[in-house]
Amino acid sequence: MLAAALLWPQYSTAPPSQPVIPPQATACDLLIGAGGEDIALRRNICLLVAAGELAEMRWQNFSRWQPQARQFYDPVAYSAAWTDNGWPTPQARALIDLFEHAGKKGLQAEDYDGPRWLERMNKITGHSAVSASDLAAFDVALTISALRYLSDLHQGRVNPADVRFGLPVKTFDTAGFLRNQVLLSGDVKSAVGKLEPAYASYKRTLQALESYAELLRQGEDAPLPPIANILVPGKTYPGAWALAQKLRRLGDLAEDAQLPAQADLYAGELVVAVKNFQQRHGLKPDGRIGDETFQQLSTPLAVRVRQLELALERFRWLPSGL
Repeated sequence: MLAAALLWPQYSTAPPSQPVIPPQATACDLLIGAGGEDIALRRNICLLVAAGELAEMRWQNFSRWQPQARQFYDPVAYSAAWTDNGWPTPQARALIDLFEHAGKKGLQAEDYDGPRWLERMNKITGHSAVSASDLAAFDVALTISALRYLSDLHQGRVNPADVRFGLPVKTFDTAGFLRNQVLLSGDVKSAVGKLEPAYASYKRTLQALESYAELLRQGEDAPLPPIANILVPGKTYPGAWALAQKLRRLGDLAEDAQLPAQADLYAGELVVAVKNFQQRHGLKPDGRIGDETFQQLSTPLAVRVRQLELALERFRWLPSGL
């Protein structure tokens, strides 16, 4: 249920809004005032926020984030937040790096336009004269992506009540944190990191995700030969060598471990490695490979990665300081 819910983030379902109507333009004119060299840029930013959608974003409709976007831009009359004389600020570049590597946190980079930022950067930095509409689109896209990312990192992508978890949604002033803690930060990564759960087990899960994701990039293991009944130490098994290679990849069997001279013999350090694997997976560490242990040994790496991503999501639902 949780995995299914994550396929449809809460900001993806609203239909496109109608074109901007004159009253919105009038309201923006009142908000931004009549002076200033950047009036065209500020007006474009205001109109985009008022429209609640940006066609070039992965999740085009951002009506859920309109109140937060207004809270972010209103105090500065919709001045650009993420460019300086048309160039992305260091903070903007740091946030984009976080978006592009969201997978390291168990999030989906596409939700924050991860694959699209290089093209956007080139669009506004590769020309001597950049239009106010392009700069506005860059600024608003980055603000909305940042609001989504900060919220997802701190609270999770899904309301726990939607998947029958009896936990209240954590309250969080996303716009205030973005403006007060991130916008002018000299270390954006550290500032954003404060939003993550402080539990040691969360940090271990992040490390496990990184390890399993790297293994997955290297490729899945070949399926192990089936085991009839229960494989006990001292017996032969045609998949003993493949089992040893799998356990080496997972870190349960040391690289320099001495294996039996008989290639198909299940004994010695290979049994010790299986016991370690069983211990890590909540199984009785007896070295006997029955159905349950074989099932865990045969679980694809892609499934492990997904399990770890979902575990990180559930950590984010927990109250701070539990």
